Amino acid sequence: MGGKGIGRLRTANFVGPSNPRAPGALILYDPTLMFGRGKPKYSKAEALGAKPIRVVDAKLQPTDKGGAKVTVKLKNRGWAGVIFRMPEGATKTFEMDEMGVMVWDQCDGKTSVRQIIRKLAGKYGINLREAEVPTLKFLETLVKRGLVGMTLPDRKDVG
Repeated sequence: MGGKGIGRLRTANFVGPSNPRAPGALILYDPTLMFGRGKPKYSKAEALGAKPIRVVDAKLQPTDKGGAKVTVKLKNRGWAGVIFRMPEGATKTFEMDEMGVMVWDQCDGKTSVRQIIRKLAGKYGINLREAEVPTLKFLETLVKRGLVGMTLPDRKDVG
């Protein structure tokens, strides 16, 4: 991969709230999900079995370099929404490269992280480890920015 990451996003932070851990729970932001900060609550098998799902209504606009721009509508939230009113129809745009778009397209709530990694490795002719690291990092970024949530498998389904 030549040191390139997947789907580099250019924008300010956009963080979603956490949800409690329960089988099938939708986790919008939990840095211990896959990314090893603090004491991990989830095994690697659970993290790879998680199914990312887009949680925003977004418009995908292809770019001339094979990537795309994802545009999402901003919402007024919490106290910041009361104090700092956003103009009606305000949007934020995220730019992704070709690999990022492939991962984004797979965030359908049906495809597991493991399956996404395998598809990426197969398409680009890289080994699973070379595909795993940047894919997990990119999914972490999508989760932190509130674009993607994760559905977790039941503990008995992991393996």
